[in-house]
Amino acid sequence: MARERRWILLTIDGRHATLARSAEPTEAEVVQAASALAAAGLTGWLATMEGEYWSRRRRVVLTPLRLLAGPADANWLTATAAFKAARCSATAPH
Repeated sequence: MARERRWILLTIDGRHATLARSAEPTEAEVVQAASALAAAGLTGWLATMEGEYWSRRRRVVLTPLRLLAGPADANWLTATAAFKAARCSATAPH
């Protein structure tokens, strides 16, 4: 079974939004996303997410592609830890 692949925007606090699914986003879409992050004062990356977000049993793999907004020394590990915590919370049984 093929793993789902998405191009996402990931912020330093773990929030994320899908930018594209079956194909890479265009450069114009990436530039627009970078401008929106910068305007909101957010640090964020363009990344790929492979795996099923809502499946608690399956692992999700994040790969940074490039920093879109924020300081050049922004910490990717902080963002991924926040993402994992948010995902655990979102997929926890209620």
